[in-house]
Amino acid sequence: MATPLQVTETKIFLPRWNVEITLLTTPKGPYFVIRELCLVLGVKDVAQQAAKLRARKAVAQFIDNWPVQTRGGKQEMVCIHRRAVGYWFGTIDETRCREEVQDRIVEIQIEVVDASDRVLFGEVASEPARAHLVSLESQLSDYRRYTGMLEERIGHLAGSRAIPLASSYGDESAVAVATPYLLQ
Repeated sequence: MATPLQVTETKIFLPRWNVEITLLTTPKGPYFVIRELCLVLGVKDVAQQAAKLRARKAVAQFIDNWPVQTRGGKQEMVCIHRRAVGYWFGTIDETRCREEVQDRIVEIQIEVVDASDRVLFGEVASEPARAHLVSLESQLSDYRRYTGMLEERIGHLAGSRAIPLASSYGDESAVAVATPYLLQ
């Protein structure tokens, strides 16, 4: 009887791209789900991308099917090893990506790999509850920055200083407590 393989799934939220990706820690190393990375890029034909990668000798060894928890239960998904993400992103035709990411593919690649490194090397807690809180803190930080920019623009448009929106919510801890309910 074969020994079951230990595979750990970690969800990583990329706030700048507003998407969650799965990092699989497997006996063969860290893997990403190709379908999720295609979603980030806006690449529609996932099967074509997987076939293209499997056809390349240099990268075929880094493409594997792994069980991934989905809404419909565990599914075998085509995954790419962390080491091969840069190679794959380098072969993608930018014109087949979403318009807003066409000139930012390298930026996305760096963010995906950096996020996995933070999980793998202990800079970010990998347990789901803590990872969720970290992503919420990041979202709140982005929200506050965006709100500040909006307040500044509104103040310029109105010809007077705008009332800070954050102060109408009370203290920041109240906003942080309410946020998980809004995002789920």
